[in-house]
Formats: sequence, structure tokens, C-alpha cells
Amino acid sequence: KATYFMLEPHMKQNPDIVKGLSEKGHALGVHGVTHDISKVYKSPENFINEMNQAIHFIKEHTDIQTHLVRSPYGSKPHMTPPFIEASNKNELILWDWNVDSKDWQLTKGGFVNHTIQQINHLDGREPLVVLMHEKPTTATHLEELLQFFQNEGYDMKAIDESTIPVQF
Repeated sequence: KATYFMLEPHMKQNPDIVKGLSEKGHALGVHGVTHDISKVYKSPENFINEMNQAIHFIKEHTDIQTHLVRSPYGSKPHMTPPFIEASNKNELILWDWNVDSKDWQLTKGGFVNHTIQQINHLDGREPLVVLMHEKPTTATHLEELLQFFQNEGYDMKAIDESTIPVQF
């Protein structure tokens, strides 16, 4: 299982996929609407409005009320105390990652070895949260990475709202 932090415009383009992910037991979270630093981080209110708009889409199409959020570009340095305070007030659960696959950059499958190297240097830190994106090139090589996890005995789970978040 996996957790998908999704942008609202992509969900609008693929509502059946969003519903299917939910039906298959994956966790759904939000990543905002614009992914534009100047818009999403203009104010805490802008950040909350973007997240709530995406949350509303998930609720409307899956009947799931999620609180899981991955802020655009990660929490550092943009999630300053006023943004965190607003997020907490709105009961958002902020997540970052501890393994960056760089799949958006290493598009010929190099992200697989890059990810494995990072994991091998983490000395068993749990949980592993691997950042990946919905790119065709990621999908092409994903099976190789999933096979590594399976061979190494990792248990791949969807994030649950009671799980302590990985944060920078």
C-alpha cells in the first residue's frame, strides 16, 4: 500500500483514479492546488485554503475526510510558525519524507539505485517515507524498487492518521 499526496487539478483530471486508490486501501492526502510558491505561501490563509480545497475534492469523490498534507516543496523553509499554527488549528497532519528518490530528475531509472543508496545509509530509521511523483518514467521503473523492498523484508503500508509524521 502507499499514500498519495495529490494536487487538486490532477485529481480533477483523474477522479476515477482517486476513487480507485481509495477503494484499493491506499491512503489519500493532499499536496495543494497551485504548487506555486508565491501563491501557496503568500499567507497562512492561502496555504489553508489550498489544502482545504483539495481535501474537499477528496471528500466529495471518495467520502474520505483526510487530514494528511504534504506541503509543496516540503516543510522547510516555507512552513514558518504562523503556517504551522494555522495547520494545527485546522487539524492538518503535515508530512515530509526521509528518502528523496529524485525520480523527477533521474528519469531513466537511476532513481531506483539512488533511493536504495539513501535507505542503506539510514541505519534502520523507521518509518521510511520515500518521495516519488506521478511520472510515467517513475511507473516504468517502480517494480524494480518495489522488488527491492520486498526482498529486504520491508512492510509497505499506507500512512494512517495516527502515525507519527516524518517531518524535517
